[in-house]
Amino acid sequence: MAAILPAIQPSNSQILASTLDSSEPKVVSSLTSKNAPVREIVLRKRLPRYDQRFREKQQQLRSLVPRLTVRQTAEFRNTYKHRLCSEVLEGGYHRTFAELFGLIRTQMENRMQVGPESSLWLQKVLTDEPEKLEMMKKYLIEAEIATLKKQFVRAYECHRVLAQYFQSSGAEYKWLADHFIHNCLVRGSAITEDGGKVSADAHCNMGLSLEESGKYAVARISFQGFYQLTKDKPDWMTADGSMTMHSQACIHLARMFMIIAEQKYAEGDSDASLSCLKQAHEMACEGGDGKQIAETGYCLGVAHERNGDPETALVFLQSYLESCRAIRDSRGIGKACDAIARSCDSCGRPDESIRHLQMFIKISEDIKDDEALSQACRSLGIRYNALGRYDQAASYFEKSYNISRAGSETDSVSEARALLGIAKSHSMLKDYVRHVEDSGWPSVTRMISWKDSRANHFDKPLEAAKTVPVNSSNEESGNTKQEIRIIPESKTHDGSKTEANNGE
Repeated sequence: MAAILPAIQPSNSQILASTLDSSEPKVVSSLTSKNAPVREIVLRKRLPRYDQRFREKQQQLRSLVPRLTVRQTAEFRNTYKHRLCSEVLEGGYHRTFAELFGLIRTQMENRMQVGPESSLWLQKVLTDEPEKLEMMKKYLIEAEIATLKKQFVRAYECHRVLAQYFQSSGAEYKWLADHFIHNCLVRGSAITEDGGKVSADAHCNMGLSLEESGKYAVARISFQGFYQLTKDKPDWMTADGSMTMHSQACIHLARMFMIIAEQKYAEGDSDASLSCLKQAHEMACEGGDGKQIAETGYCLGVAHERNGDPETALVFLQSYLESCRAIRDSRGIGKACDAIARSCDSCGRPDESIRHLQMFIKISEDIKDDEALSQACRSLGIRYNALGRYDQAASYFEKSYNISRAGSETDSVSEARALLGIAKSHSMLKDYVRHVEDSGWPSVTRMISWKDSRANHFDKPLEAAKTVPVNSSNEESGNTKQEIRIIPESKTHDGSKTEANNGE
């Protein structure tokens, strides 16, 4: 039987080669001597020096970077709109999500509907304004929580805060302000435990928003709702405590009626305009605002005068004049005097008309209102011209013309120039007609001279014509006759007198 050979031990060089091929460190025992103590040698894979430095630097940088959560990672990967909607839905606020998502979608649909050439494309979209979205999210969530707790007044206040916020943000956010004002009206109308005070406030805000948009007829309906809710509620005060809510409703309604009256008059419906002004005056008197009472009275008086009732107009205009005197409103006094003068003309009282216009001129001079002074002078000149006092009319027209020309008022200058020419032509009309009827050579000469130089000499007496004896002989009979021929005097352009000789 063959003997078993002992195992072949690897050499030291083979051990080193196999160790270098491995990335893990290995322990190698020294085989120099069978009975010698064993030494463990740890062999590692050697890397170039620059690779080691690079790996160490990477490890240092990685240790400085904090560990990110899933939410923090989503902030970098997703859009702000996506994160906002996710947060709202995670909190369980489905109404808030629906309203936010609906507003964003409405804005995008409006932009696509009008096209890129519209001004809407110049405005920022809500998805690019995180500050406003955060504001909406905060108060909408608070309103939703208050609604779930049946705290409806608090929910109303949250929507009102958002409406005020967007009202102060600029005109481009008015559509958002209108949206939350409408929400306030819906929620406020459902609140009944306070007797309708919150609902009245919502109607007031809705009316102001519609008025700002130019929808006066619909705004009047909202203000009428505000008026009905505050009627017989004298203890309801405004937020600043300056007046009762009922007085505020009357003031808003009076203003709406005045605006609608102006629109009706512009459309040619004088009766509807007068009816609206009567309602405006009634609301102003009920509201108790003295300035508005006087203003509506003035407008009502002017409307009566336009409709052919100057006596009734004088009642309201005199009341307006007294109100302006009480508060020392000089401009209002002048405006009242001008309107009273027109009504006095219609009533056939020219002396009162002139007296009020002279008062108007004096007040305009005192307050140094050139525009009003020019208008007053034109009005007084028209009265004098109608009465046949042409020289006085021309004097006031000339004053109005000079004032307007100094102020570079083109329309007023043209009007004053035309009125001045009319007054001057009226002042010389009587003498001019006398010259035409005379039909003598001096009259004709003077009219021709006036055509040349426009110098008015018609008020001067006519010069007497000269008589020159002319001897003529009759050759056949031998008799001599003496004829008298008229040789008038005329003036040349340089002022020298010439004799018109007819010759024989």
